[in-house]
Amino acid sequence: MITKDEMIGLFKTMLTIRLTEEKIASEYKKGYMKCPVHLYVGEEAVAAAVIRLLDRRDYVTTTHRSHGHYLAKGGDILNLLKELCGLEDGYTKGWGGSQHIFAPDIGIMGTSAIVGSGISIATGIALGIKMKDLNEISVCFFGDGATEEGYFYESLNFASLKNLPVLYVCENNGLATHSRIENRRGEGVEIYKIAASLGVESKKINGNDVIELYEVSKNAVKYVRDNKKPYFIEALTYRWKGHVSPEEDFGERYRDKNEIELWKEKCPIINFERKILNDNLISKKELETVKSEVYSIVEENFIKLNNIMQNKQNGFVPVTPY
Repeated sequence: MITKDEMIGLFKTMLTIRLTEEKIASEYKKGYMKCPVHLYVGEEAVAAAVIRLLDRRDYVTTTHRSHGHYLAKGGDILNLLKELCGLEDGYTKGWGGSQHIFAPDIGIMGTSAIVGSGISIATGIALGIKMKDLNEISVCFFGDGATEEGYFYESLNFASLKNLPVLYVCENNGLATHSRIENRRGEGVEIYKIAASLGVESKKINGNDVIELYEVSKNAVKYVRDNKKPYFIEALTYRWKGHVSPEEDFGERYRDKNEIELWKEKCPIINFERKILNDNLISKKELETVKSEVYSIVEENFIKLNNIMQNKQNGFVPVTPY
């Protein structure tokens, strides 16, 4: 049973991701962010639920759409923003940008724009954990498009064969860039069943229901850690923003505005807030306090960034690699 503190933590994490990403989108037009951005808006429940259950020492690999995972793992907002601006005291000295966040101090072992590459890296990390007889686990986030790469089949087969402590989390938003899943897979083919066919314990869930996600992920993390075996979660969710844009891209013919609006009605944050208030799980006053605190933290970090960008004499020299 999920506790009150856990619910507040989940809400706070989701809101931090949402407000940070929306602020990035609104600030992007100022031109001081030096790299493309792939935003996570709409998918916050997946990162929040899974990563909240991890220990700091557990390892995470992720994709080009990585801000949410980084923030959920405890990443510093300002360091992320500095990286987006190409500043040399960003997490990867300004050279990684949005798509290549690397923060080993919090267990983020690299994000990559190479589709599916993180799957094999996470599997290799899990092999290292097993060889050293450690209690950590490896967790990998990837999209549905990555399940059509060779990395996916090779890695899951190897993890199953060698009993590796790795949790695979497929954030299935039905889109691989601009290619819809129904145009890429035969009718009735389900990703979690492919994983199961390779001998990996698998489950498909609603990726916008953070409570369901949390409960399933709790069992999955425990299963991987206790049994030293892989587990696969397919979380159905949806990105609101463009593939690589701070704007919505419903004018590009692969999806229309009505589809985005339907998914906005399934917003993981709004629906979670509605549920916990309707069920009297958390008071409205407590929730408003959390909202205010998160909003203030996000705003403070953007104010700091703007001050840095307006005054380069602070010692932060942009390397502008892009």
